[in-house]
Amino acid sequence: MNSRTHGSFGTQYLRSASLTTTFWDSPQPVIVESIDACNTHFALIWNPSVILELPTVRRSDGRYEGPNSGPVIQYVRTLKADGLLRSGRIAAGVSDADDHMLKFANLVWQVLGKVAGPGLITLEGEPAAEYWAGSDAMKWLAANPRRRLRDRSTETYYLPRQLQK
Repeated sequence: MNSRTHGSFGTQYLRSASLTTTFWDSPQPVIVESIDACNTHFALIWNPSVILELPTVRRSDGRYEGPNSGPVIQYVRTLKADGLLRSGRIAAGVSDADDHMLKFANLVWQVLGKVAGPGLITLEGEPAAEYWAGSDAMKWLAANPRRRLRDRSTETYYLPRQLQK
């Protein structure tokens, strides 16, 4: 996702907020207006009109720890280095019984679907439908035949489908 996409999550939904970390100096989270404003590797998307207050735990160091999934949607940025894009992640731990959070998560997926989608294959040519990429990532990968998307936790590599030989 590019910066235009990141920012849309912070303004697209009434009262959605981005959190920069799960650790806070007070019981209240640090809120910024968009994912772009988060200066960390990940961001948390929270809708206070769905979940009024985030659960916190006081840590032994006096700080507070909030959730990284469940009442928030976890967004982990892709990382670019050495001709590789290491995959990011968007995750929502939502129960079917939590109708309001489920609707919010579905709205986030709809926005994501407008700017990203499937279109990657493994190096063996198999479709990788579980991996989505935005147009900027696809252009970056296509600009150099040695570039790859790599799963963030395995040694599995992917290419845009249009580069299949």
